[in-house]
Amino acid sequence: MFIFANIYKEEGEKMLYDLLLKAGKLVDYATNTEAYCDIAIKDGLIQLVAPEISPSKAAEVFDLTGKIVFAGIIDPHVHLAS
Repeated sequence: MFIFANIYKEEGEKMLYDLLLKAGKLVDYATNTEAYCDIAIKDGLIQLVAPEISPSKAAEVFDLTGKIVFAGIIDPHVHLAS
């Protein structure tokens, strides 16, 4: 479950990103990366991956502390109700 934090912005303040995923553990097997980082998203595309991105730069922030972010992996295990 994601923890949603609504960050109130000052009127007229321009947001660089639509969404910021904070403090998740990024695992990317394609680049052999495993690190805690922030991921900034704008218009549905990843714009920046960095150790620390200010929450004031995003309209919405999800705190991913204790969560894992897998790059490019889709979980095929699904339960469908009949």
